[in-house]
Amino acid sequence: LPPASLPRLIGKNGSNINNLRTTTGARISVEDNSTGRVTINGPAEAVIKAKEALATFSREWSAEKDSAEVAVPDRLMRVIIGKGGAGVRAIQEQCMGVRIDCDRTAGVVRIR
Repeated sequence: LPPASLPRLIGKNGSNINNLRTTTGARISVEDNSTGRVTINGPAEAVIKAKEALATFSREWSAEKDSAEVAVPDRLMRVIIGKGGAGVRAIQEQCMGVRIDCDRTAGVVRIR
């Protein structure tokens, strides 16, 4: 895993990694913070679940790093969102793999 992602993987007081251990049934340990080396042990099914969960975590973490925030006035936010979210859905369909989150309170659109 990317070394910079390890604090998020571990979580506050180990909450995230402990949750991952519980849900997968695998023993997961961070071997080396500088390289991001993670070791998974346990029954084959648990190891497979943990590998899949860590791969998903890594993809999501990387996607968050490849994001942008754009300040948008409230009157334009309505246009972007569209009726029932139709505007956001249309943009996401046209730009495959892009996720758009609109935060009306903050006046920000996040693009990932």
